[in-house]
Amino acid sequence: MTTASSSSRIPGCAGARIVAAGKEWDAVRTDRFLGLQAVDRLGAASGPVIVEPAAVYFLVPPGGTTAGDLTQSKGLGAGHYVVLPAADRTRPPGPYWLLPPDRPLATVDDVRRALEAAAALVLLDLDTIRHDIDHALCRRVELPRRSIIDAGTDALTHHLRRLMSYNYGPQNEGSTGVRMRTLCDVAERNLAAPVRPTPQTNHRVAYVYWNTLATLTAAFRDLYLAHRPTEPGQRT
Repeated sequence: MTTASSSSRIPGCAGARIVAAGKEWDAVRTDRFLGLQAVDRLGAASGPVIVEPAAVYFLVPPGGTTAGDLTQSKGLGAGHYVVLPAADRTRPPGPYWLLPPDRPLATVDDVRRALEAAAALVLLDLDTIRHDIDHALCRRVELPRRSIIDAGTDALTHHLRRLMSYNYGPQNEGSTGVRMRTLCDVAERNLAAPVRPTPQTNHRVAYVYWNTLATLTAAFRDLYLAHRPTEPGQRT
């Protein structure tokens, strides 16, 4: 979220504040799917990262975003403002820190390379999405092996993030907007790191999580088919 003027507090986002870019840091804003893919590619080189429902922000050294265009992204330096979540906000709803603010800033060149690599991903494959949803939700006599659950969860996480990045229209108008906002909030909570299964997670709990992601992915897949958005973009 960016704005042309600052305010000390954000209604509904406890501890969040609007801060001017271009002083202690610049920010690179990109759509959520592309940004999360770039984070995966950056690995240990990732600096502080903020996630919103439709966007991801990378914090980089001040002045760094003036050097040139960034792939499918916007540099936010002097004259721009960014919403910083509370330091302990690490999950939705609202803006949160995917990677904490006390990390060293990422370099613009590293972010640029990661975004370029992420942008080279293949287009949405609806047949594969359907197959992975059906595989998770099919009736079973017994639980599948944990390796199957984990692989299916990884695939659906990728699909869900991709589908969430599309522009399905305003979320603040009428009952449809409310339902869309609720669906996004539920998906955000289930994709948050503290919720995702780990190798120590109970087998059945991991299976239920896999099914939950399949249900959410199916809901966003149906939205995609109904609206046919042309490309990912920030929702309003």
